[in-house]
Amino acid sequence: MTQDTAAGSTRPQTGIRDHVGFLWRFVHFALPFWSAEHKWMNRGRLALIAALTVAQVAVQVGLNSWSARLYNAIEGRHLEAFLELIGTFVFLLLASILVFSITLYTSDACNLPGVSGSPKTRYRSGWRKADTISSA
Repeated sequence: MTQDTAAGSTRPQTGIRDHVGFLWRFVHFALPFWSAEHKWMNRGRLALIAALTVAQVAVQVGLNSWSARLYNAIEGRHLEAFLELIGTFVFLLLASILVFSITLYTSDACNLPGVSGSPKTRYRSGWRKADTISSA
C-alpha cells in the first residue's frame, strides 16, 4: 500500500547540509556578540546562567529524591530516618530559596527578557521604583 501525495507538493529537503548551513549562518550572525568589546562579560553571563540552570535542576532532583525517601520512611515507620529527612528538607528548602534569589537578582541585573520580562517582575520593579521615588 503506497501513500499518494497531492500533485505538485514536494517534501521539504532536510538533510545534513541544511543543518550545517543553518549552523554556519547562526555562527556568522552571533560571532560579533561573542568577540565584541565585552566578550568576557558575555561569556561570564552565559556561564552564570548555565550554572544557575544546573543548580535549579539539582535542587529539584534532590527534592524528588527526598520525597521518595520520606514516603519510604513514613511507610516503614522509621522515626530516625524521618527526623533526618526533616533536616534534609530544611537544607533543600534553603538551597532552593538561595538559587531562586540569585536567579532573580541576576536576571534583573543582566536585563534578561526571559525571566525579568514577566508581568509579575515588571509590577514588582515598578513598585520598587515608586517606593524609591517616594522615600527620596
